[in-house]
Amino acid sequence: MWDREDVDKVCEWGVISLMLGVVIYTALALGAVRLTEFAVVGALTGIAFLLWTVRLWLREGHRFLLHPIIWPLLAFVGYAGWRYSQAPVEYVARLEWMQILVYAAVFALVLHNLNRQETLQWTTAVLSVVGMCLSFYSLVQLASGSDLVWWFLKPSNYARRGGGTFINPNHLAGLLVVLFPLAATQVFLGRIRPLTRVLYGYAALVMLCGIGVTMSRGGWLATTVSVTLLIVWLLRRRQHRLPALVMVVVVATGAFFYFTRVDLAKWRLEGTLMEGTSDSGHSRQYLLQPTLQMWRDHLWTGVGPGQYDIVFPKYRPPTIQNAPIHAHNEYLELLAVYGLVGAGLVFAVLGALAWGAYKTSKFVERGSSELGFKASNRTAFFLGATLGLFGIAVHCLVEFDMHIPGVGLAAILIAGLMASNLRFATDNFWLTPRWWSSGIATVLAAGWIAWMSPLLLRGWREGRALNAAATNTGLDEKLMSALKSAFAIEPGNSRTAYEIGENYRLLSWQGLSGYQDQARDGITWLERSAHLNPYDAHTRLRLALCRHWLGDGAGAAADFDHALRLGPNDVTIANYVGWNLMLRGDLTRAHSLLQQSRTWWPWGNSMADHYLDAIQRAIQAKSGKLKSPEN
Repeated sequence: MWDREDVDKVCEWGVISLMLGVVIYTALALGAVRLTEFAVVGALTGIAFLLWTVRLWLREGHRFLLHPIIWPLLAFVGYAGWRYSQAPVEYVARLEWMQILVYAAVFALVLHNLNRQETLQWTTAVLSVVGMCLSFYSLVQLASGSDLVWWFLKPSNYARRGGGTFINPNHLAGLLVVLFPLAATQVFLGRIRPLTRVLYGYAALVMLCGIGVTMSRGGWLATTVSVTLLIVWLLRRRQHRLPALVMVVVVATGAFFYFTRVDLAKWRLEGTLMEGTSDSGHSRQYLLQPTLQMWRDHLWTGVGPGQYDIVFPKYRPPTIQNAPIHAHNEYLELLAVYGLVGAGLVFAVLGALAWGAYKTSKFVERGSSELGFKASNRTAFFLGATLGLFGIAVHCLVEFDMHIPGVGLAAILIAGLMASNLRFATDNFWLTPRWWSSGIATVLAAGWIAWMSPLLLRGWREGRALNAAATNTGLDEKLMSALKSAFAIEPGNSRTAYEIGENYRLLSWQGLSGYQDQARDGITWLERSAHLNPYDAHTRLRLALCRHWLGDGAGAAADFDHALRLGPNDVTIANYVGWNLMLRGDLTRAHSLLQQSRTWWPWGNSMADHYLDAIQRAIQAKSGKLKSPEN
């Protein structure tokens, strides 16, 4: 029979394995951005919660580390939950709050279970191997010219860039920015065998190459900051000056040859400084003003979790015609989505983490003596974690890393490990559990599992149906069946209802037998979508097209006007509304709107060009029959 110590040891290593498994899985599974993969992450976290609960009641010596970070973190989770309950589009708000709950759970589990010296070593080794393997894969992608991520075809705008297991190469860069310093600091500071030191050095070098081939300028910037800080730290210590200078020479030489010999890297670096080029990356700056305006309009509490892309059309500048999804700046999006209150709580979390790091710093560095520098794995990890988290903080200025579980959970894991180092500095934050404190923790864990489990299961089932629909390339009954199955599982997803309605509209416009019924079915589904998400201008546009197709001119005109109010600077909507105004005989407004559209999008805007010419001919001839835009 096992005694309590044996069971506790099994539970402890179970939690450790699950937390490392979560980070590995999210990194390999496309960043866990799809519903199916995120459901697996939530399930693994729930199992880890169960094991920790067993430890709470089983081990008499188990203690809570009540790091000051816990209180603002709990406050933000509660605040996000309150804002979720008020969100205008519930489905996307729920997904973001679920992500926040998983992040908070992982942080708590790491803080209270991954706190042994050998755990730090295992974590550093595993994360270094993960970063090295993903970097190898990205190098193979670039060398072979492959457009595949596993078996998925990545978008053409990411061609000739190594993304590893991430569709967007910028997200691989974000992950490697976090992981690279862990391996690099082990090389200089770790108390390890020479062969292990060489392996860490090899992993760090491969990760540097991986960051390079992502062609992510934000990744290059964040890595430059991290490497510079590491070199400065090493140069301050006499024993490390020569290795630091060697590192400077190696990195500088590699960067020089890379940016002068690799055309795409040279082009992207030069394009950053050349506004107006297709590769300048200046589209991010066009999100600055609308995001700030969104925040000013919702100063204290923001627009709500997950609502950024929902309300963005109201603030869209003509220079941004696609759906941005996120602000490409985590700090600005934090203000826009959660307001000053939410941003204040998040910065209180970051401040508590920084305070704990400062408090801990002098206790984790062994320093030097007359016999030379004393290598320390604890020092190596602490410095590597600090540099990695600072690097991802820089990268978040140009990316939405924390919304990608494959990146965010790695940062959360490292932050939890670094926060746990506070135990080296003071005993003031330890709490020996009593029945009531263990009971509170158990109730919180049970509540988390009870609330999340059905939602994760539903998300997994919905995700499977949506994945099946995404792999179907034809507009047929199989596609419609998969989409309807997804909507039956999750009737709150307005996007699924929109896809069903739009597919019915496209089928109807083929003009085959029963096209009127297909158009009516399209209207039914599009109205459901509009009810679930009243801010979607393109849903209103498709409703207008369906009504026009069925001969309901008045209903179509109302929906066209409604779509224009929801999406005032949208080229597609402006073109269709301009065409409808032509049919209604309002040539002056139609000409003005189509001319605006051509100003916003002067390249390849054939629809605006065609109908502006038609207006000119109509004015000249004082008559003329106008055709539909599809003709």
